[in-house]
Amino acid sequence: MEKLSLEKAFKNDFTLAASLSCVILGGIVLTIHCGLGISISDQGIIKADEFAPLVVIPMVALALFGLVNTVRRYIYIHGIFVMGDKVEAIVAGRTSSAVCGKIRCQYKYECEYSKDDDYEMSLLVNKTAETEAIGEGGRVTLLVDSNDPYRSIILSLYNAEKDKSTAGRPVRKSKSPFYTKQEEHYIVSDIKRRSSIPVVKIHSHEAEEHVPLTASKFGGLPYWNPSQEYPTGSDGKKLALLAQINMAEIPHLQDFPTTGLLQFFISWKDDSYGLDHKSRYAQKNWRIVYHETIDPGITEESVRALGIPTAESLYDDDASFPLDCEHTISAELSKGGITSASEERFMELVREAADELGLPFPDVGMTADDMFRSDTLFSVCHQAEGCRIGGYPYFFYKDPRGSDDKHDVLLFQMNNGDFKSDDLMSGETETISFFISREALRRRDFSNVICYSDYDDYGDDDEEDDDD
Repeated sequence: MEKLSLEKAFKNDFTLAASLSCVILGGIVLTIHCGLGISISDQGIIKADEFAPLVVIPMVALALFGLVNTVRRYIYIHGIFVMGDKVEAIVAGRTSSAVCGKIRCQYKYECEYSKDDDYEMSLLVNKTAETEAIGEGGRVTLLVDSNDPYRSIILSLYNAEKDKSTAGRPVRKSKSPFYTKQEEHYIVSDIKRRSSIPVVKIHSHEAEEHVPLTASKFGGLPYWNPSQEYPTGSDGKKLALLAQINMAEIPHLQDFPTTGLLQFFISWKDDSYGLDHKSRYAQKNWRIVYHETIDPGITEESVRALGIPTAESLYDDDASFPLDCEHTISAELSKGGITSASEERFMELVREAADELGLPFPDVGMTADDMFRSDTLFSVCHQAEGCRIGGYPYFFYKDPRGSDDKHDVLLFQMNNGDFKSDDLMSGETETISFFISREALRRRDFSNVICYSDYDDYGDDDEEDDDD
């Protein structure tokens, strides 16, 4: 559960601040009136007993009104923090005046008791540096009430911890898109057709019973040969299993193994899980292991005797790990298209689609954010959410790989995506992705892999990777 900051709430929330102001104003006037025995009028200082009803009654009413609304608004916000799920949203519009403004967000949320997937919220905010930094077309993280998806707030304006979903992000200024709504539809449909490739979508469920040692799983006890050295971090501590994929249990993708176990291990020492944006290649505090064959003689007891940390044990110890229990896995073969986060390739496809459709394409200086409406880009980005093998990756902000990077295959992605009522991954990191080159994948060489997490979005972009 996120931690509510009352200081930030009163600073940024207009309804809460206005209600408290009524309490303060009423209290000050009543204090002056009752404490000093005077009231203030246009004619000067008047004795209290002459105008008591004209002062006391309105001020009491004002103070009570403010107090009731302050409590109601606090309960509303606190309830969302208790029952809230983090959801990515697009700022669809905003207005502002000298002291306050309104921010309108659009987001997707799925729950079993509602047929709606698309929602919209409006939030009245004070004019502060934090609220002014949220511009139309930008991305924000909302807390959405799981019991009522229409109730939501912008996390960064209330969270006690620094919310990395908006911190330091450039936002798009309000302007007319380059294409019309109909032209956008034609171009995006053509891009989806051009870029569609096979992808294995992975669905996860909390394990209701014990998951076999060699089965596909998230968290839990990994298959391991006790005679081999178990993966450890730079501090010598054993790494924990993030995911184990039994390649024989999932649909086959070109160049991927059809047998054996592919395992992904990460650290549990801090919120970064050992995924360092300054050294995406070095498997120091995370590791990928491929078991080409499985020894049927290895038992769960022999593996458990190694003292390997699991999601359940780490959750009980209150350690930093994105899972709180073991999950079973089911997989399906599907197709998916590119997202605008891979901007260079995406813009190439926009040009190709525009040429084929006889539509104009800007010469220089325009990005996808300039050319398309925010809801259109949101629908394109949303299709890459969720856990998957192969296909196109999901990025909250941008693709960390350069145009000449050969790590062009999505080896594995874990992302909350469809997990709304009970997020698969807890904590601030909601996406962990691994990339490999096609050539290395064919050789079954998993030593040269890029690891990306949400933390990449918040690092210093001016610093180069250590291993580049």
